[in-house]
Amino acid sequence: MLVVLAALGAAVLYAVASVLQQRAAAEQPEDQSLRLGLLAGLVRRPSWLLGMVADGGGFVLQFLALAAGAIALVQPLLVLSLLFALPLGTWVSGQRLRIADLLAAAAVCGGLATFLDAGAPAAGRAFIPGRTWLALLVAGCGLALVLVLAGRRAGDRAR
Repeated sequence: MLVVLAALGAAVLYAVASVLQQRAAAEQPEDQSLRLGLLAGLVRRPSWLLGMVADGGGFVLQFLALAAGAIALVQPLLVLSLLFALPLGTWVSGQRLRIADLLAAAAVCGGLATFLDAGAPAAGRAFIPGRTWLALLVAGCGLALVLVLAGRRAGDRAR
């Protein structure tokens, strides 16, 4: 139970960090984008620094969870930071959640539940055959290629 609580705590802190840092970065002048001046401006923003503290706290909780639990359980739970960041980000920005946002969140939950069920995190093997890594690499690259090609064909909003 401690492993799950630590992983969920890390996910919440990562979500807080993401929202605070994204908001601070969005408030910077556009002409600073991809320049060192952007970082100089961000380190003077309290929200950016608070986001860095939240990131640090998330790392500590993640390390604690990994010290006591299986990586196959801890790491997938960190995906929940996306779900925690969604309502927090919309609340901070004054926006409203759209149906598409809720459907995407449901898809993340479904995928996570499926992964945890199928993976059945427990003590594992120390060795994975090279052909398994190769199959995963080919499948991952293939999926990435399909998504890139689909993104290039999609309109700006869908992209």
